[in-house]
Amino acid sequence: MGYDNASWLVQYRVGDYFDLTDSQGDVANPLVAGYVDWLKKEQRPELIKLLQDIRSTTSEPVTKATFQNFHRRYVAMRVSVLGQITPVAGVVFPLLSKEQWQHLQSHLDERDEDQKERVYAQTQKEYDEEEEDRLERRREFTEEVFGELTAAQKKLYDRYYRRSQDEAKAWFESKKQVQKRFIDAMSQAEDAVAVAKVLNEWISDPEKLYGKEAYALRMAARERSWDFLLALQP
Repeated sequence: MGYDNASWLVQYRVGDYFDLTDSQGDVANPLVAGYVDWLKKEQRPELIKLLQDIRSTTSEPVTKATFQNFHRRYVAMRVSVLGQITPVAGVVFPLLSKEQWQHLQSHLDERDEDQKERVYAQTQKEYDEEEEDRLERRREFTEEVFGELTAAQKKLYDRYYRRSQDEAKAWFESKKQVQKRFIDAMSQAEDAVAVAKVLNEWISDPEKLYGKEAYALRMAARERSWDFLLALQP
C-alpha cells in the first residue's frame, strides 16, 4: 500500500517542503514519479527478500556477525536508493531560489518545535516522565515483534535505550546540524554536477554529512540495539 501511493505522496511532500512553482513542479513531478517507479520495480523486491531473510533467522541463534551481514545488505540498498535520487536532485535543486531553501528550513524548524520544547524547556522531572512514556511505546513495539518481555528484559531494555536529557539534546542538535549542512550545501550548488559531487561524497561517507561526533553517536546507538537483541536470546 505504501509503495502504491508513494508517487503522489512524494510529489506532494516535495512541493510542500520547497513551495514549488507550477513550472518547477512540471519539471520535478515526472522525475519523482520515475524514481518511485524504480523503487517499486527494483528496490521493493530486494527489501522484501531482506525482511524474509531476517525473519528466517528468528528461530536460530544469532551473533553480532548476523546483524553485521544484514546491515551490509541494508547499506548496499541505501546506497542504490540514494544513487538513483541524485540525478533527480541534480535537475531540481539548482532551480530553487534562496527563499525556497529558507522555506524548507522553516518547515523543518516548525516540525521539530515539539521535540525542541521537550528537550530544552522541560524540567528534569517533566523530561523523565515523557522519557518513560517514550520507552514504554518502544517496548510495546518490541513486544509486538518478539513477544512479551520479562521483567529482567524490560530492565535491560531501559539500560540500552533510555536517554538522559543531555543525550536527547545531543541527538536534537545533531539533527539540526545535518539539516543545516544539507541546505547550505545544496542551496549553493549551481548545477547538476555540483549537486552530484556533494551527494555522492555523503553517500560514500555518511560521516561527512553527520559530522564526526554525530556519526559516532549513531554508530553507538546501533551497537546498543544489536547488544540488546543478542541479550534477548535464551
